[in-house]
Amino acid sequence: RLLAYARRPVEAFAVADGWEGEYARDCWQMRRLGFEGNQTLCFEQIPQPWLRALTKRWLRWRLGTGLNLETIRRGLRSLVRFADFLQDIGISSLADVDRAVLERYLADLHTEWAGRQRHGDHIGQLNTFLHAIRQHGWDDTLSATALLFSDDFPRRGERPPRALAEQVMAQVEHPDNLDRWADPAYRLVTLIHIRSGLRINDPLRLPHACLVTATAGAPSPRSSIPKTHPEALGPTTDKPHALTPEHPPH
Repeated sequence: RLLAYARRPVEAFAVADGWEGEYARDCWQMRRLGFEGNQTLCFEQIPQPWLRALTKRWLRWRLGTGLNLETIRRGLRSLVRFADFLQDIGISSLADVDRAVLERYLADLHTEWAGRQRHGDHIGQLNTFLHAIRQHGWDDTLSATALLFSDDFPRRGERPPRALAEQVMAQVEHPDNLDRWADPAYRLVTLIHIRSGLRINDPLRLPHACLVTATAGAPSPRSSIPKTHPEALGPTTDKPHALTPEHPPH
């Protein structure tokens, strides 16, 4: 641990900090770019130098727009798979990537994923990558026919409704059933779920002083929801507010 710690400040001293020193590397240490922990983004799995350079430029731009690291990793995974496919079929430059190549890639994706969620995600990430190359003028050799369309995405079957049936919610909300919780904190979290509509883990991330009064006068928990907005207010009622202990258990 001492050696691992000592290496970090030595490296920080030896190379420039931030993008100035990190961009040229094939494995970015994200802590040098303002991220917590020892997370990395590595590009060694992309064998084509031209594709690796474009991928790094694309991901740096996306990080600069404020996208979270998990979304960035999804883009990197998609391009690693695309790079493997291009190498297998002998594509050696961006100019060789055209609609015919993309159609072969779509067929290859379908063979592996067959309409599952990751199937559409790979297509979406590649489409965003190709669009960014054109939008920002990163490489003019990209063929005008290298395009993906909405019809290229896999068809998704109709999903069942996500809302609970009324008779189920009536059972959940019944006071006798709520009283079956042995821990009052669990009962409170259940009520917050019912009244505010927060996602499954969001009530567990609420800070101690999270309640504010909305314009209509109702108490609302201020929560951080990474998938939608850095901060949001979810309306609730006086009932969960009244049940909140002064020092809630964790």
